[in-house]
Amino acid sequence: MKTFLLPALSVFLVPAFAFAFFWHAQGRMDAEARDAMVSAIRSDPTIDPNEKDALVLIYESVPFSEMIKDPQFAAGVDGEVLFQHRSIEWLKITSVACITSGVAMFVIGFLAVIASTRSQMAQYVSLAVGWNVLRVFGAFQAVAQVTLLVSLSFWVTALWFNVYIPKLIIVVALVGLAAIWGLLKAIFAPARTELELEGQLLDRQAAPKLWADLQQICDQLETQAPSQIVAGIDDNFFVTEAPVMLDGKRLKGRTLYVSLALLKQLNGEETRAVIAHEMAHFSGNDTHYSKRISPLLQRFDNYLGALYEGAITKPIYSFMMCFRGLYALSLGKISREREFRADLIAAGVASNRSVASALMRTLAYSTYRYQIEQDLFDFEGSLEDAKIASRIENGFGQFAPSFIGSENISSLQTAHPFDSHPPLSERLDAMGYRIDAPELQQDLSLPGDGSWYHGIVNASSYEASQWSQYESNFREVHARSLPYRFLPSNDQERDVVEQLFPPVTYEGKKGTLVIDCLGMAYDPWKSEMPFSDAESMSLENNVLTIERKSGGAESLKTGHFRGNTDLVDTINRYFVRYAAAADFQQHRLADQGDGSDGGSTA
Repeated sequence: MKTFLLPALSVFLVPAFAFAFFWHAQGRMDAEARDAMVSAIRSDPTIDPNEKDALVLIYESVPFSEMIKDPQFAAGVDGEVLFQHRSIEWLKITSVACITSGVAMFVIGFLAVIASTRSQMAQYVSLAVGWNVLRVFGAFQAVAQVTLLVSLSFWVTALWFNVYIPKLIIVVALVGLAAIWGLLKAIFAPARTELELEGQLLDRQAAPKLWADLQQICDQLETQAPSQIVAGIDDNFFVTEAPVMLDGKRLKGRTLYVSLALLKQLNGEETRAVIAHEMAHFSGNDTHYSKRISPLLQRFDNYLGALYEGAITKPIYSFMMCFRGLYALSLGKISREREFRADLIAAGVASNRSVASALMRTLAYSTYRYQIEQDLFDFEGSLEDAKIASRIENGFGQFAPSFIGSENISSLQTAHPFDSHPPLSERLDAMGYRIDAPELQQDLSLPGDGSWYHGIVNASSYEASQWSQYESNFREVHARSLPYRFLPSNDQERDVVEQLFPPVTYEGKKGTLVIDCLGMAYDPWKSEMPFSDAESMSLENNVLTIERKSGGAESLKTGHFRGNTDLVDTINRYFVRYAAAADFQQHRLADQGDGSDGGSTA
């Protein structure tokens, strides 16, 4: 709670300071006006002495700022003085409005969040109403606080130092206007909630048995069957009613995503439990509310991004982020309740043991797959052929029985693109099983029969095609990561780095600049500049200054390299690569010092 609440209080900093300052300014201006009026009265020989005392008493007891509220009195006051006093009064009112509206929003926001934990309907209504109120509040605060900051940029220097700085006022005004403009764009930006899927669309001819079994489960749960099934190789199953994109086509209606890789590992009853769990999300209207809530959350996040990028609106960002975080807790609570309900329904369709066994086997597969991919990615050499799929298939049978003894197994959660899931231990408890239950150990020691997988026509070719593309992308990402790991100590490592970061030469007026993966050399410099000796770099007025860790600095006038518009970008890319590699090697040495391998083989 403190993580959300304490930063949110920063929304009051500007208005609180502004109110205190303008209250002080008004008091000071009232005192100056009073002294001037009293002095004028006492020195005016035309005023009767008794009347002078009465007038002085009035001016000493009634603030000037109150007097000018009287139209007749204000009519006799200099226009500029009147404008200054009334401006101060309105800025005080603006400050108070910011503070009181912030307090009110705290109360309204907390009540809305509490209400959102009651049900999915309450959550949607609370978020829909809360989002609209919060964005109006955020827009008001942004305009009001920018106005206060621009006013302060004038009045602080004018009142305390008897000067004003036009450049300061203009800069604050421009930054404030840019923040407000970004906020307005975020308010009206459309929400894009379509999920990009990779997989194969399975029609009834391609998977007649799967569709038949699926329809039987839907009839049992009295819910409508999915509009389409997409089969992929990710390590999860999920359903959604939001539009999805598949091969450039937009699919509407209910979508069921099934994992071919997991279908091959699960036995029939485990798969039946998994599918029943997913259909329970349809029967409970879970996907219906997710579809309605998702655009609201995306607009909320876009709004937060605009507030964060607005610089001077970051305090408002912190305030809004407080309620976004609290809503996330509410969403997590409802989401976990939905998962428990879906598990209970799946147990009624299959059995408690099937649900528990499916959870264990699915998490075991995800864990093993992650280990395989992490080991491959950590390999510091060329991956001619990753063979991820075959590595998993060949080793999973031996890994699965040992999964029960894995570290932190009780806190593991199944993967899902939308929702958070309860920890494994809690879901198993709800099914009446402990993690180390002998029945589950027995189930994991036996391979799954993959009966639902084999019921899909051409399942193996669909899977092989997707794995081929996945492994190709994996090798490409791995190859692009290698140059960021090496501080090359031999020709082989240098060849790897120079595939993406070859030596480059720039000819300038004062000489030649050479940049390679380890540093720079420039003719006018006394010595080379290894990146390991570069403390910091700064660019000002087309002069790049590089501070040396060993002492001193080197400068480079970019204007001497006319036509080479990519010079600064190249230096930055090469330096960032070196810094990333140095950090990688440092962590690797630390891991080795702790007794871990620090590397792997493929």
